[in-house]
Amino acid sequence: MLYFRIILASILIFNTVSDNPIDRTVFISPVNIPLLLSANFGELRIDHFHSGIDVKTQGVTGKEVVATADGQIYRISVSPGGFGKALYIKHPSGYSTVYGHLDKFTDEIEEYVKNSQYDKKSFTVTLYPSGDIFRVKQGEIIAYSGNSGSSGGPHLHYEIRRVDNEKPVNPLLFDFGTSDNIAPVIEKLFIYPITANTSINGKNSIKKLDVSGGHGNFYIPADREIIINGPAGFGIKSFDLLNDSYNKCDVYSIELIIDSMTVF
Repeated sequence: MLYFRIILASILIFNTVSDNPIDRTVFISPVNIPLLLSANFGELRIDHFHSGIDVKTQGVTGKEVVATADGQIYRISVSPGGFGKALYIKHPSGYSTVYGHLDKFTDEIEEYVKNSQYDKKSFTVTLYPSGDIFRVKQGEIIAYSGNSGSSGGPHLHYEIRRVDNEKPVNPLLFDFGTSDNIAPVIEKLFIYPITANTSINGKNSIKKLDVSGGHGNFYIPADREIIINGPAGFGIKSFDLLNDSYNKCDVYSIELIIDSMTVF
């Protein structure tokens, strides 16, 4: 019989070494309202992984969006799809930030964009203003939250990227006002036969098991004996909750340990 335990990491805990920020306090919250999330980093979407976090805007548009650190706006985009109206800011720290699905920019930026749209005779524009035009300070209002582009409801899409390669970094690796001390929840365990000769309780088919427990401690009842012969794989149905938010988010890290040895 195979005994195992699965360790689930809250989205704030684990990260790859290459993404570990030197200064976790470099950014502040991108909104001037309580910071609550409806989606986290890395979640699987229909055709991509979510490359940022979704910040709740109290179900409405028009909330103040601020620069999360000093920097310069190096890209402005307006599109009927994607991020809709979006701003991109480059920071001295080596990171850039993205603010998507905006309703409108500040007046100065709006005028710059509108003039470019008339000049190009196009609603859809991607602009790269020179570094001296739009310099911003941390906490300065840069736009107002919206529901533009491919958005299912009012919210702010916020990203942190590395400047050198545009690689998205988990924003929750930084300390800027989010909190998460709620352990993830495991709803089901799945055991998959890897080969045609693998048997799980005598059958070459996927075994689905309900789990018991809670508060970070989940288990299979003692009367549910599982006998596996041959190579097998494991999967879980799970979700994570953040403080003060009812939205179910994906877990950030999963580890499989067998007999005190990490195998995944």
